[in-house]
Amino acid sequence: MLDPPGVAHNVPAVAFLLNPPLLALALDLILGRPAAFNLEQKLFYLLSLAGSVALWLFVGWLLRAPSTRPRHVAAAVVAALYAINLVLVYGYRLTVGAMPNYYTFEYLFAEPYNSWTILRDSWAWSHTLALPIVFTLIWIGLSRWRAFLGARCQVRRHRVIAAANAALAVIILLVIHNNIRFVDQCYTADLTTSASVLRNVYTRLSDPNAGRSGLSARVPMDLPPLAHEPRTSVLIILTESLRADALGCYGYTRPTTPFLDSLVDNFRGLTVRYDNAYATATMTYIAVPTLLTGVSPLSPALALHTQPTFWEYQKALGRRTFFFTSQSQEWENIRAYFTIPAIDYYYNKEIAGIGARNDLGIDDHYVVDHFIDWLGGLHSRTPFAGVIQLNQTHYPYWTPDSLRPFGAENRRDLYDNAVRYTDDQLRRIIHALAFYGHLDGTLIIITSDHGEAFYEHEIFGHLNCLYREGIRVPLLVLFPWYNAAEMPHARFRRLRDSAPRNVSNLDILPTLLDIENLWGRDSLRHITDGMAGRSLMDSIPPDRIIVTSNLTEMTRRHLGLSLIIDHWHYILNLQGEKLGVEELYDWSADPGETTNVIDRIPADLRQRITEFMQAHPVSQRALTSLTDR
Repeated sequence: MLDPPGVAHNVPAVAFLLNPPLLALALDLILGRPAAFNLEQKLFYLLSLAGSVALWLFVGWLLRAPSTRPRHVAAAVVAALYAINLVLVYGYRLTVGAMPNYYTFEYLFAEPYNSWTILRDSWAWSHTLALPIVFTLIWIGLSRWRAFLGARCQVRRHRVIAAANAALAVIILLVIHNNIRFVDQCYTADLTTSASVLRNVYTRLSDPNAGRSGLSARVPMDLPPLAHEPRTSVLIILTESLRADALGCYGYTRPTTPFLDSLVDNFRGLTVRYDNAYATATMTYIAVPTLLTGVSPLSPALALHTQPTFWEYQKALGRRTFFFTSQSQEWENIRAYFTIPAIDYYYNKEIAGIGARNDLGIDDHYVVDHFIDWLGGLHSRTPFAGVIQLNQTHYPYWTPDSLRPFGAENRRDLYDNAVRYTDDQLRRIIHALAFYGHLDGTLIIITSDHGEAFYEHEIFGHLNCLYREGIRVPLLVLFPWYNAAEMPHARFRRLRDSAPRNVSNLDILPTLLDIENLWGRDSLRHITDGMAGRSLMDSIPPDRIIVTSNLTEMTRRHLGLSLIIDHWHYILNLQGEKLGVEELYDWSADPGETTNVIDRIPADLRQRITEFMQAHPVSQRALTSLTDR
C-alpha cells in the first residue's frame, strides 16, 4: 500500500531498483538493444531515460493527494497502464525483433483491423502471465518512489521538480518527434508509446495527407496513336506474398500447387518459367505500381505518377481492360492511384461490399466468381487485357476450416494451405478461360508482388525482409499459341534463353510491349526511356543489376535496399538494430545467405554498387549517410 503523506521513511537503496524507469532499463539491457547504438543514439537513449525518470517524478508528485482512496486508484491505473505498455512493447520486440516505433503506430492508426489480427495471433500465454508480474513490480516501485518523495522532499520543491520534469518530458517528446524518422527506436519503453502516438496525432492534425504514403492521383503522359487490331488477350495474375519456393514447380516438396504444376508440365502451348525472378519492393503499394509501369522504385515519385500503366497501353491497342482485386484499395491512397479511365471494369473489396476475410481483403473465391461472371458476358472474340490480384496468401493466411490439407500447427502450415487455396483459384480462372473460348488466344503471366519470410533470418512476414525468401517470386509466362506470325522463332528463343537469368518484375511491361512490337519504337522512346526494366526477349546479361527497394520517394518507410549482381546479393539496412549495416552474400557458395562477406567484397563490385547508388538521388542520400557514419 502507498504510505500516507508526511510520514518519513528510510527507504533502502534496493527499493529503487523496482521503480518503472529502471525496470524498463533492465529489460532493454537484457534484450541487448543499447549495445547496437552509435554515440548519437546512446546519448539520445540516455535523454529518453531521463525523460522516464522525469515522468515518474511527476507522477509521484501527483500522487501526494490528501485523500487516500483517489491516490490508490490513480496509482493502480497508472501501474496497470504502464504494465500493459511494457508487456506489449517488449512482447512486440521479442516477436518481430524490433521495438515498435512511429511507423508501428502509424500502421495501427491506418490498419486497425489488421493490427488487431496481428496482436491476436501473436499474443501468447507467457504475455498473460507476464502482465500481473510486471504490474506487481511496478506497483512496488511506484509505492517506494512515492515514499521516497514523501520522506525527502518538501511541497515547494515538489512543485519546482514537477515543473522542470514536465518541461524535460516535453523537450524529449519534441526531440523524438523530429528525429525518429532518421534514428530508429532508441529510447526507453516509457516513451515508445507516448511519443509515437503523440506524433501520429500531431501529424494527422497538422497535415491533411498524414497517414498516407507518396501515392496520389496520376497524371500520365499521353501515348501516341497505337492503331492496332489485336487478336489476342493478356491476363496478369498477381498473387500476394507468394515466395517462389512455396510452389511445386519451383521445387517445394509439399503438394501446394498441383494444378499449376500440371499446367506448367502439360500446357497446350508453351510455358517459360523464370527461376530467378525478383520483386521490385516488399511493400505491395510500391511493388504493384512499379510492376505495372516498369518504373524503378528508386526513380523520382513524379516518374511513377506520369508513366503510363499496363492498362493505358492495352486500352490504346484496342483491348477491353479490367482490374479485379480482392484487396482493399482504401489504404496508402491506392484507390486514387489506380482510378484511371483506361480501366474499363474495376472491382475491388470496397465495390464488392463484402466484409474483410483475410487481412483487409475479401475471400479470393468471390473475386474469381465475379471475374468468371464478367468473362461469361464477353464475346469470345473480344480481346481483353487485365489484372487479377489475389490476396489469400497474405498474413494471417485465412482459408476455410474444411480446406486445410496441411493442418494448422504453425504459420507455415497456414501459409501452405493458403497457397493451395490460391492454386484452386488459378484452376478456376484457367478453366473459365477455356470454357468461354478465350484460353487459346490469351497470354497469361503469373507472378507475385513479393515473397514471405518464416524466420530464416529472424524475420517474419515481408515488410522488413530483403533476403532471398522475401524478394524471390514466381514468374511464369504461358503462350497458348505459337506460330511465326505472332512471334518469330528467334525472338521466342531469346525469351526462353533468359529464363535462367536474374530478372525482375520490372521486365514484365517492357516484354509485353516488345510482343506488340512497341518496345524501342521511336514514337515511344520518351516514355520507355523512363522504364528501368528490359524486355525478356532481349539478350539478358548475367551481371545486370536487379534492384528491390523500400527506399523510395513514394514512402517515408526507408527500410532498405537490395541489389543483385550475378551471384552476389548486396543489402543495405536502413532501420532497426541493423541501421546502416551492409550485408553481402555469395549465392554460388551460400544460397541460404548464412554468411555475410561484406568485409571481403571485391573492389570492382563495390565500385559498381557505389556508382549505381550515386545515380539515383534517393539511394545517393542513403549512401552519403552511410559514409558519414
